[in-house]
Amino acid sequence: MKRHIIFAAVMLILFTGCIRRTKAEHSAIVEVRTMVINSSHDGISTSYIGTIKPSKESNITSRHEGRLKQVMVRQGAHVAEGQVIAIIESQSVISACNAARASLSEAEDAMKRVKRVHDANVVSDMKMVEIETKLQQAKAAAAAAEHALDECNIRAPFAGVVSDIITETGISVSPIDRIATIIDMHNAEIEFAVPESEISNFNIGDTTTAEISAIGYTCQAVVITKDMVSSPLSHTFMCRLRPLVRSDRMMPGMVCHIYSNSRTQADIIIPANAIKMDSRGKYVWSVDSDNIVSKKYITLGEFVSHGVIVLEGLTIGDRVITEGMQKVCTGMKVNVQS
Repeated sequence: MKRHIIFAAVMLILFTGCIRRTKAEHSAIVEVRTMVINSSHDGISTSYIGTIKPSKESNITSRHEGRLKQVMVRQGAHVAEGQVIAIIESQSVISACNAARASLSEAEDAMKRVKRVHDANVVSDMKMVEIETKLQQAKAAAAAAEHALDECNIRAPFAGVVSDIITETGISVSPIDRIATIIDMHNAEIEFAVPESEISNFNIGDTTTAEISAIGYTCQAVVITKDMVSSPLSHTFMCRLRPLVRSDRMMPGMVCHIYSNSRTQADIIIPANAIKMDSRGKYVWSVDSDNIVSKKYITLGEFVSHGVIVLEGLTIGDRVITEGMQKVCTGMKVNVQS
């Protein structure tokens, strides 16, 4: 019996100490810092990854089968429109041209002879018309043959840079074989993919910021095209930009970061360190007008440069704890520091 009395006395002392300690802890009001929720009207900068593309690109082939006789330029060379970059030797074209020249010479000679006798009224007008028709046919055939022979001189379709070329002369080429590739970097463009949920943010004529880290270059670029049909695999739309000021150091394939400022709607943005999570989901500690703490569960959007967008759970004017939230709990009264 005496042992039970002693045990009860000890428990009473411990319980009294706990009550006193708990009261002391609650009597010290926790200090916190808060932020008042306001809407952000700044353009949200959303980033995308793109690559530098030439404004024009052409794979050069021969119209006629033959032997690659000579290459006139090197890879990386700048060429003018119409400049000869390679010469093809095609025996079939040469033979056809020689035959057409011979036929034309024969037709011209026949025309001279018939004209002399026609003027002497020995040959009828019908015969004269027949000879004139044959001469015109021979001229047309000769012109076509000369044009085919000239096509054996492979020319640049536009001014640009030779990005790739076959340098091994003497090989046989056909109309399906690529001889060279010419690109136009004078008006370099930037191609990038946009998710279908964000394509409505882009319109032709919109201005974005483009950053090319490889050359340390940043410029403004304007949207010039956007696809009307998305990719069935990635569900993205391809868009193209044209830099307003181009750098000569831009090269095809360089990675480019695109920052779009097309979003202008008001958003609620909070610091990432103010967000907590429990079994129900993500939440923040909120303080009411009496400085009483409560949980507010939120739905988050995308991360931006200065925090996270809150889609649901907070309204304008709410106060969210940004410092000291480790010491608070629901129903606690806090001291808000300015």
